[in-house]
Amino acid sequence: MGTPATETDVVVIGGGLAGLTAAAFAARAGATVRVLDARTDLGGRARTAVHDGYHFNEGPHALYTASDGARALRELGISPKGGTPPLLRAKISLDGRLRVAPPRRALAQFVGLLRRVGTDRNDPGLVRISAREWIEARIADPVGRHVAAGAVRVSSYSGDLSTFSADAAATQLHAALRGVTYLHSGWAQLVDATKAAATAAGATVEHTSKVTSIDTDGERHLVALGDGRRLITRAVVLAAGGPSTATRLVGDRSPTLTAADLAAIPVHAACLDLGLRRLTTSSTRFVLGIDRPTYASIHTPGAHLADDGHVAHVMYYEPGDDIGVADLEALADELQPGWRDEEVARQIGHRRVVAYDRPQPGIGLRGRPGPIVADLPGVFVAGDWVGPTDLLGTAAITSGKAAGIAAATHRSAFSTVPASAR
Repeated sequence: MGTPATETDVVVIGGGLAGLTAAAFAARAGATVRVLDARTDLGGRARTAVHDGYHFNEGPHALYTASDGARALRELGISPKGGTPPLLRAKISLDGRLRVAPPRRALAQFVGLLRRVGTDRNDPGLVRISAREWIEARIADPVGRHVAAGAVRVSSYSGDLSTFSADAAATQLHAALRGVTYLHSGWAQLVDATKAAATAAGATVEHTSKVTSIDTDGERHLVALGDGRRLITRAVVLAAGGPSTATRLVGDRSPTLTAADLAAIPVHAACLDLGLRRLTTSSTRFVLGIDRPTYASIHTPGAHLADDGHVAHVMYYEPGDDIGVADLEALADELQPGWRDEEVARQIGHRRVVAYDRPQPGIGLRGRPGPIVADLPGVFVAGDWVGPTDLLGTAAITSGKAAGIAAATHRSAFSTVPASAR
């Protein structure tokens, strides 16, 4: 007859920032909540690995302190601790050379774009066009356009600006201007804090609990796990992976999620993370590619990521198949010549998923799906591809909050799951 099903108000699938935030807000709203994560370690792409005493995120991470996601953390009593990126000793890479600043005309036109970004981000017309079209309409100078494109890349991770909506680009640039933080001990700090907030509110968090399918009768949902257990719930939050994972879990029963899956254009990056005994030069802490999609930065000592030494991150945004380890190492050469003699640890991500989708022209931020899945009552989604505000990790947090509150509200519309459903 199978394993008897256990009842709970809300089931959250995925123990990353989206799922843990959803669990915390749902539990605070009075729901009984169970978080199921397939991995041994929680956090998803916010995990932090420690190699020989060096804390490595999955590539360079930064928290936008004025974002809706940061405000949601504060609602949970979480105050992220960290330091600011190196504004001094920063350089740009242009025409194969490192420069302190772009040419005067290019810089002036870029500054003009920044001055208008607060107004532009609220222009509904920007939803219809790409970030590239927006930059070209605002800046005439070719190098100035490169500078603006580099700024959009570093704030959004999107390298292909023709598939990235202008409203999202303006919104993220505006957020970057209002403050960015590198986190002490990496983003595991946020994973630990959101888990603590969820469990303090009464949520149960399970590791190595893989969900295989979700069946529904329109009011109740039967969540099946790989170990044979079953859970019956009124509300499910899908916070693992992107739209393809959500579609697979519900068995293609949601045209909304299927459409989101088919339309998704994930964001990728090639990353090399280095633990160095010391810096070989103090003159350069940050290098941003202007006419090529590259990034290189020392995240210490602004963020405490090693008891002794420094952590460097280098990256190609949305790399082609021709970008390999040697190309990443060459970027590190620009940042810290001679770094190989100081290397203690490294971590490589040849093609990391940075985001499961991007706001696209014609859709924009406000056109993204969720958190409510209208054609599957009681099913909600959360993640970096969900909701009308924020990008990247803060979008996961913001959509997690919205999904958790919506799930708890949905569950409260019903009485306790009847025994006949067991």
